[in-house]
Amino acid sequence: MKDIVLEENVMVKMSDGIRLAIDLYKPEIKGKFPALFAMSPYGKEFQRYPGGIYPFVEAGNINYFVSRGYVYVIADSRGSFPSEGRWDFFDEREQQDGAELIEWAARQSWCNGNVAMIGES
Repeated sequence: MKDIVLEENVMVKMSDGIRLAIDLYKPEIKGKFPALFAMSPYGKEFQRYPGGIYPFVEAGNINYFVSRGYVYVIADSRGSFPSEGRWDFFDEREQQDGAELIEWAARQSWCNGNVAMIGES
């Protein structure tokens, strides 16, 4: 992906000590940007396939949004892929993880404090 900086498997500690793996896609230029957040148990690495041709693409076209000045934050749900813990379908802990990751993203030096969710499911 041209003009995009990818940071893979950044481990973010949740309030209960479990660490979740995220991938960050940032514009190559310096600055503070709004963030788009997606999380799923299907594997964040599948999001890299262009044009949504892979059946598990949840978060849309990364190039489109990052090239327009957004940071993309994609997380593997608790207990999936490199994220620690145990995944339970739509449980309260998964919801809390999402809220904590949104708050984490808003505090980062690359974020202007605005975070929106994106995804098909």
